[in-house]
Amino acid sequence: MEKITGIYIPYWMADVEADVNYSGKGVNLRVWRTGNTEYTEHKEFRIDRRGTIDVHNIHEIAMRKIDKALIDSISPYDESKAVDFSMSYLSGFFAEKYDIQKDEIKPGIEDRAKAYASNLLQETIGSYHKVYMENTDMDISIKDWNYTLLPAWILTYIYKGRTYIYAVNGQTGKSFGELPVDGKKLSAASGMIAAAIFAFSIIGGMLLW
Repeated sequence: MEKITGIYIPYWMADVEADVNYSGKGVNLRVWRTGNTEYTEHKEFRIDRRGTIDVHNIHEIAMRKIDKALIDSISPYDESKAVDFSMSYLSGFFAEKYDIQKDEIKPGIEDRAKAYASNLLQETIGSYHKVYMENTDMDISIKDWNYTLLPAWILTYIYKGRTYIYAVNGQTGKSFGELPVDGKKLSAASGMIAAAIFAFSIIGGMLLW
């Protein structure tokens, strides 16, 4: 182990409202045959979805100098357990300040809210053989922003001259990172497994015959 660091990562967190107006029709078909006659039953169902969908706590990292993919891999956090800020929480931890403005991540937040709302609507529509949508209007607006610090542990270790980085969610314990692999041992283990499978296949073939 080279180093382990506790860090509070800055996030922008948004509450989003989606006003939706979906309309169209769903079609179900049933085909059956009686004697030499084939019948087709065609049913149409009206689809109307209008209302407001609230999407809470969509968060995005607000710091550039961190591996976003690594940190995203230890999400999610349970935002319902968030508490008001107190300096005492920072004892023993690093706390970075944001360097990404809200306006930069706003389009991405809105796209994620739209995708989430669309998935919810699709679940309410159900399954038909075919769906023909006439309107898929959705108006996205951000109702509220919060600046949030979320805890993580960053571990670094060196193996054969290469540095590996590992991240651990400071709330849930979920971890992610690239483990070092000994290529020679991996090749030897793979060869042994392949040989064992080959041997069992030959024995199995002899027993079958």
